Amino acid sequence: MKRENGFILLDDYQGQVISSAGHNQVICFTIDRENWYFKETEKANLYKDLFCSFICSSLNIAYVEYLLAKYKDKIGHLSHDYKKTHEKEVTLYDVLIDYYYSYAVELDEYQDLKSFDELYNFQDVLKAFEYRYRSHKNKEIILQRLEKELLDAFLLQIFLGNPDMHYKNLGVLENEEDVRLTPNYDFERAFYVSIDNDLFPYALKWRRSEEKQIPGETILEFMKDTKYQEYFFYKISLLPRMKDIPLDQAYEGQYRFFLHQYQSYLDYLRGYANQIHKI
Repeated sequence: MKRENGFILLDDYQGQVISSAGHNQVICFTIDRENWYFKETEKANLYKDLFCSFICSSLNIAYVEYLLAKYKDKIGHLSHDYKKTHEKEVTLYDVLIDYYYSYAVELDEYQDLKSFDELYNFQDVLKAFEYRYRSHKNKEIILQRLEKELLDAFLLQIFLGNPDMHYKNLGVLENEEDVRLTPNYDFERAFYVSIDNDLFPYALKWRRSEEKQIPGETILEFMKDTKYQEYFFYKISLLPRMKDIPLDQAYEGQYRFFLHQYQSYLDYLRGYANQIHKI
């Protein structure tokens, strides 16, 4: 693939539009028999996905690798198809729908469910996984893996202030032998929620009873009582310092804005970690 000033040039390839979100399109290219996806991106967000990908890498959390690309008069990100051969992708929306209508609707604990969206929380998604893979020959290994990967996704959205990790932006990749969570992607709305109001993003809540935006005090209570506390501290320790994040000199102004937002979240989270250590 041709490159120019850090961008991959796609004009020589024939693309097929597979979706449109607002004015931005996702276009599929088949290059050397492999699928690549170009997502048109606003200039202001062009480097946000790359910035957040660096954070994912530091945390050892699976993510979609983005490359800068141009197609005709559009700029955006190019990513490789993350599905392996013989893997089937199922969104968490479909996993939860199957769980709810096949099983959960009969249980007393779900009788007061006000909307299906309430099911999209860490605890109920784990229950849906247990139901979906109840007969899989590698059930125990799969459930342990999905629990860790789901916890990574939950913590990542808090670390990045990302309210857009909804149940159609996350899913599972299945085959006869194994199951894994889809890698994390779509960070355009990272650092979207202001911590000045002591609120974290609401996508993938911790439990069903929480409000749509999670107060910081809820995170504190969750960390005091849960078996995941040590893992939370470990992941915070992996978060890179501002000076360790490489700046793209051509877009230094944008990067410095992301750095400022990131540092605010980092200071805030470490404050909660210190409170927990004192208890």
